[in-house]
Amino acid sequence: SLAAEIAKMIKEEKEKEAERQAQQQQQQQQPDNRPQPTGAGDEAEAEGVPAGGSAEPAAKAEGENPSPQRAGAAGQDKEDEEASAGSSGGDGAGGTCSGDLDKLLSMAEDEVAATVDELLEEALNNTATRQTGGVSMPNVHKLNLRNGSVNMAGIAASINAIRTKTLQWMSSVAESDVRHARSGVMIDFTRLHAARHGSEIFIREDEGIDLNAAVSFVIDRSGSMDRTIQQAATATLAAMMAFDVPGIETQVSVFPVRSVVQGCGDEGVGVVKRWEESPRHLASRIASLTVDGGTPMAEAILFAASDIIRRQETLRIVMVVTDGEPNDLASTRQVIETVRAAGVTVAGLGIGVDPSEVFGEPYSVALYDVSDLSGAMVKLIKSSMAH
Repeated sequence: SLAAEIAKMIKEEKEKEAERQAQQQQQQQQPDNRPQPTGAGDEAEAEGVPAGGSAEPAAKAEGENPSPQRAGAAGQDKEDEEASAGSSGGDGAGGTCSGDLDKLLSMAEDEVAATVDELLEEALNNTATRQTGGVSMPNVHKLNLRNGSVNMAGIAASINAIRTKTLQWMSSVAESDVRHARSGVMIDFTRLHAARHGSEIFIREDEGIDLNAAVSFVIDRSGSMDRTIQQAATATLAAMMAFDVPGIETQVSVFPVRSVVQGCGDEGVGVVKRWEESPRHLASRIASLTVDGGTPMAEAILFAASDIIRRQETLRIVMVVTDGEPNDLASTRQVIETVRAAGVTVAGLGIGVDPSEVFGEPYSVALYDVSDLSGAMVKLIKSSMAH
C-alpha cells in the first residue's frame, strides 16, 4: 500500500511538471501583444529603424550584436530547457536504476499491482544507500522459490535432540540460584544456631536469565556451497523446528540474491521466513534452495543485525550457516566486531569446514553431519549467553 501511494505521488508530480513545461512552451510561442508606440520616431524604432536612419544598419546591428537584455533572456530560456530536460529522468547521474521509475509510471494498473513493490524498492534502495563501517546495507530482493517437500522423518531425531539438550540447558540457566551469605535481609531460621560461629545465616537469591531469545539464521548460498547447500538448508530447518517453542523467535534470510530488475544486478539478500511466520513455512520453501553468485557475508550480517537489534528479546543471535569463505574477510570481521559491541551475538555454523577464522573460536562450530547438530547448537548458545 505504501509503495502504491509513493508511486501515485511521483506520477502526480511528473504530470504537474509536464503541465508547467507545456505552459512555458505556450508562453514562448505566443506573439508579443505589448502596446505599440505611436510617435514617428518610436514607430521607426519599433520597426528596427533608428530615428533618422535606415533599416539596414539596425537590422545588421541587431543580428550581429543583440542587446544584453535580449541575450540574457535567450540564455535563460536555454538554461530552463536544459534543466527541464535534465529533470525528466534518464540514465544519468541519478543512479543505475533511474530507468525503472519511468518503466513503473508507464505501466498499466494491473502490471503495477504485480511489480510496484519490486521496482520502488530497487529505486529507493539504490538512491539512499546506508553505510556502516565502509560496508553498504544490501538491497532486499524477492526470492522465487518453488514449493518442495522435505523428509521430516529423517530429521525428527535431530529436532528432538536439539530441543531437549538446548532447552534443558537454557532452562537450568534461567532458574534462580539460592545461596547463604553473611549479610542480607532474609534470615534462614534453620541456621540460627550457627550465628555465634559467624556462619552464613542470610538467604540470597540470584535471579536467573529470562528465557527469551531471537535467533536470525543467515544461509550462505554462494557458488562455493554447491555441494553442501542442501545440508545447510536441512540443518537450518532442524534448528528452526527445534526452537519452535514459546519464548524463542526465529527468522531465516539467505545471500546472495540477485535483483530481478534489469540494470540493478547487485547481490543482495532475501528473507525466506519472517519472525511472525511459523517454521513450517520454511520446510516447503527451503527444499528448492539453489546457489548463485559470490559471498557478500559482511553485507548479509549487517542486514540481519540491523533487523534483530530492534527486537526486545534478552538474547539476540545472528547465526551464519556457511562454508566460511567471505568475499572480504577484513570487512566481515569488522562488521562482526561492530555488531557484537552493540549487544548482538554473531556465530558461525560451518558446513564441512571450521569457520573460526571468520567468527572466532568461541563462536564457531564445524558441522559434518546433521546428527551432530544438537551438540553444535548447545555450544553456540552457551557461548552466546556467556559472552
